[in-house]
Amino acid sequence: MTFDELLGEVTWRSRDDDGFAGSEEHLAFMQTYVSERAPQLRLEWSSDRTFYELGSNLIALEQPPGALAADQAAELMALSLNHELAHARFTDQAVYADFILRAPHLVHDFQFVSWIIELFNFLEDARLVVQVGASEPDAAANLEQLNAKAAQEWIDDYQQRNGQSPWSLDPPQRKDQAGVALIEQIFVG
Repeated sequence: MTFDELLGEVTWRSRDDDGFAGSEEHLAFMQTYVSERAPQLRLEWSSDRTFYELGSNLIALEQPPGALAADQAAELMALSLNHELAHARFTDQAVYADFILRAPHLVHDFQFVSWIIELFNFLEDARLVVQVGASEPDAAANLEQLNAKAAQEWIDDYQQRNGQSPWSLDPPQRKDQAGVALIEQIFVG
């Protein structure tokens, strides 16, 4: 099954069956997609967030947010699954774990450690589009759209917090402006 087929099926089923999005049947359907690519991985529902647990064989998917329509929630879960599956398949876990340990030593100001780790993850997210694209162009295209959406969320967040565009010549927060610019460059180019 291609990613577009997975996405179409979960969206269609969620429109027609109020109980599908977030059900055990939904999870089993997505598990089939995952098993075709990485048979050792298993899926579980999570109550608070979606993640791939480094060093494990687990992808946890956040149950559908109540504010979204069922088909939109199902689409979001499929996109999130695609993202976490890409990490599980293509992220070098040893390199990632080593970077996390070294990150505090890369900066002089400890407040930037989490930002450095997040930036590293964004670079990895962009690299995953290329990795996935080598074998599954439809899945890569959806990852690319998800990354572009993340960049737009950073821009929107900056505008909301600062009351102006992040592209101002006199930004109130140069560090925040630099962060938005880096993320847009990584994800959008």
